[in-house]
Amino acid sequence: MRKLIILLVSVAIVSLASCGYRLRGQLPLAERINVLYIESRAGSFDVVDRFSELLSGGIEGTGAEIVTDPALAKAVLTIVEISFDRLVRTLDSRGKVNSYTLQYLVIYDLFDVSGDVISKGRALQELADFDFNPDLVIEKEEEEEAIRETMEDELVLRILRQLSTLG
Repeated sequence: MRKLIILLVSVAIVSLASCGYRLRGQLPLAERINVLYIESRAGSFDVVDRFSELLSGGIEGTGAEIVTDPALAKAVLTIVEISFDRLVRTLDSRGKVNSYTLQYLVIYDLFDVSGDVISKGRALQELADFDFNPDLVIEKEEEEEAIRETMEDELVLRILRQLSTLG
């Protein structure tokens, strides 16, 4: 019985591996981009804000290294734009907002150390609808923050997936 279980588990693992399945977080970067310098056209890429922390942590989680000196990097990831907007979706009969569309946009470029383009103008966008109630301001602010964090998580995962395909 034990041999049968081991055989079935082995077959399942081989099947999953052969179809390209990977556990979440297992997105290795190609050798030519596995040492990255990250910069932002809007100023320095600061690891204080949440998106920067998530992106840096996600890249390091792939086994890649982030360096603070561009001379040590194999590639430069340039964050061209990061924006978060609340767009009015619907109004009530009195003209007050009762729902928004939240929009999170990230545009980035990737260059090798000689300045040659690896990937340019990659734009990623996340949208989420958000119902607003002016009687529950604190609760709705917390809900909006949670949605924003989820959007940031998804954008970082999408960037990592894209970077992992550049080989």
